[in-house]
Amino acid sequence: MSNLSGETSKLVIATANRLRLVQTDLADEDPEVRQQYLADELERALTKIIPADRAGFMASLQEWFPTWERVELSGSSEEGMGQSAADERDLRDASFLVDRLIDIAPTLSEQEREAVAAKLRDAGLSTAGRQVWPEHAAEKLRAHLKIPEGTELDPIRTVELLQLQLEFTLSLDQLVWSTWKAISPRSDIRGAGELKKTISPYLQGDQDVARGEVKMHLEKLRQLTAALISAISQTGRQFAQQHYARFNPDNIEDAAKQEKKALENLGVAAWRKYKELLGTTDQATIEREIMQLIAEYADRLMKGLSH
Repeated sequence: MSNLSGETSKLVIATANRLRLVQTDLADEDPEVRQQYLADELERALTKIIPADRAGFMASLQEWFPTWERVELSGSSEEGMGQSAADERDLRDASFLVDRLIDIAPTLSEQEREAVAAKLRDAGLSTAGRQVWPEHAAEKLRAHLKIPEGTELDPIRTVELLQLQLEFTLSLDQLVWSTWKAISPRSDIRGAGELKKTISPYLQGDQDVARGEVKMHLEKLRQLTAALISAISQTGRQFAQQHYARFNPDNIEDAAKQEKKALENLGVAAWRKYKELLGTTDQATIEREIMQLIAEYADRLMKGLSH
């Protein structure tokens, strides 16, 4: 092939690829039918070459098929190639065919690649577009969602659902930890941003990030979310109890009796005590007290959950 021009060499490779495809596609046809298709392919190739180069073209093409018999082309004095018993055995050898496909893959056009891939998918020899995850993992997911055993999961929808859940989880992670930092800035319970930093390398197969580490951050997020929700439900009752104890009329009168001046009316002393207590309470103080109650309750709950 070294004596041929660049264009003729490319045509040799392209023709050899087409002949191989014809052989594979027509492997079950009669030899006469297959031979005619091969001859047609060769004739089409020879029409693109000047007569002086045809002998070199055929000799180079023969290098691709050293075991093939020669066959007379219809309408031409040039020779093509038929099929021998050895070639028949090769065409029934899956490993041989795969190796040959790998050999010619770099010379295939994009359209030819797509055609080959489509045929492999149709024959069930390609996982493209199908479930590719381990069956035991898919089975656990089916069991968790009560999907009938053996039902194939749609890979595209599964990944889309994963994306939606990640968006929700990471948004919740950011909101919950920022809220926790605002209401309990001195707490030693921390975790903001750790989940996102862990998930990305884990999904990429980073061996330094274990499944247990991802699970730990998810569990901390779950615990803090649950603790805050539970704390909110308890805070109203606790704040009401503290507020009532502070401004209960009987408690104010008891305090006033101890502090009233000589000959001072108890009602006047009680009113003065009430205003004194109320004077230490404003909107910011009430908000701070509520946030402190939430933080204290959530902190106790978190530390109890983590032990």
